[in-house]
Amino acid sequence: MSVTAEEKWGSRVLNPFREKAILKYSGKSFVDVGCGNGIYVLEFADKFETLGVDIHSYSTWDQCPHKFHKSDVTSLPFENERVETVLCFEVLEHLSDPVLALKEFYRVCKKNIIITVPNCDLELGMERSRLSYYHYTDETHCNFFTLKTLEELVRQAGFTPVKMELINPIDMAPLLSEIFPGSRRFWSTFIKLFSKKTFNMTCLLVAEK
Repeated sequence: MSVTAEEKWGSRVLNPFREKAILKYSGKSFVDVGCGNGIYVLEFADKFETLGVDIHSYSTWDQCPHKFHKSDVTSLPFENERVETVLCFEVLEHLSDPVLALKEFYRVCKKNIIITVPNCDLELGMERSRLSYYHYTDETHCNFFTLKTLEELVRQAGFTPVKMELINPIDMAPLLSEIFPGSRRFWSTFIKLFSKKTFNMTCLLVAEK
């Protein structure tokens, strides 16, 4: 049975790392491209002028229908420099031509872009253990980025990166609780106290026009 966009992305929640980046780097207005249920558009509406675009529409858009547009990412329904910032979270990996989309972001923004994509730079320990990130199993992914390749991509579109970091550390507790005695809560606490390293699933990049 096929899964609808509403079923897959309708429960999208705020991510603290993305929230922090928006508050620190966004201009006074932004459009969230690939906004899904529009959680960032709705959450930040009292702080910024917010807009959302997605190829699918969602029932949550009914709360503020004037803020949302159904459109392809490579042909946004806005005039040049319509907003200061373009947000784009977990979208570029799905596109056959991500540079074309980034050039459209360049046209629409005045100031900068805030981008996240799945991190595909596996750590040595993961490679030796034959482990990989969950996003490798998503058949809709066309591209597999590292911070370096994402940086190269945004430069091709004319942007200058000003911030790059890895975010969203994976939760090892469920795996450890299956391998060793102890509850998930026990292993979560253990990891917080004794872990010397995190494995981060997502690349975050901020780039100026």
